[in-house]
Amino acid sequence: MSGLLLWACKRDREQPVELGFEPKTFTAKSSDTCSVESYDCTIAQLEVLEVTGNSQVSDKINQTLNQHLALAISQEEDPKVRDPQKLAEDFISQQKEVVEKFGTDFPWRALANQSLYHESDTLITIGVETEVLAGGAHGYGATSFFNFDPRTGQRYAHGDLFTEDFTRYVEAVFRQQQKIPSDASINSTGFWFENEQFHLPVNIGFGKDQVLMVYNPYEIASYADGEFFLSLPLKEVLPYLKPLSQ
Repeated sequence: MSGLLLWACKRDREQPVELGFEPKTFTAKSSDTCSVESYDCTIAQLEVLEVTGNSQVSDKINQTLNQHLALAISQEEDPKVRDPQKLAEDFISQQKEVVEKFGTDFPWRALANQSLYHESDTLITIGVETEVLAGGAHGYGATSFFNFDPRTGQRYAHGDLFTEDFTRYVEAVFRQQQKIPSDASINSTGFWFENEQFHLPVNIGFGKDQVLMVYNPYEIASYADGEFFLSLPLKEVLPYLKPLSQ
């Protein structure tokens, strides 16, 4: 039994909620004859996981994931659309409006993929990869992790999962990986940590035997520097995990 399963067993002996995860693909494109593979047209292809089962729990998880997808894909500041198919179709419409207004027919693309990384009685981790190119100098790609309580559908915050000492542990690993001396500023090699203070990434998830962490572009460095990934062995992280028995 893995360390994470042992961690998950630290819980009240309540009946676990049965959930399902159904992969679905929603696609819209600007022309029926264009090639999805070569992206020679404007296309939105959203590969999502529809959570099924207990509606009180699954609806809450689906709403959170759909809201994230809308914020990542839509070109509106406050998108009201949450349905993935309508979101894909609106992306095509938004590009057409730009073409009509400015006359430059540059193909856009919006890609998304949701994957189940971990499932136990007390923790579900869903990872989301998005890539959006909407007429700028370059597109933007990001990896996001969502950790849910499968008993309630609520999203866990970092403070629900990790002790305060976890940040110091991760900083030591990060410094070692990036060759930043322990007595030097965390930004001494060019990073952008606010106020010269190390902080955890926004996105942390759980795999089978790892804790996965990603700093997305612009989070601590320039776009050109790309993403910074950390994969921490779960057995080393166990001392910093809080029990999920609430």
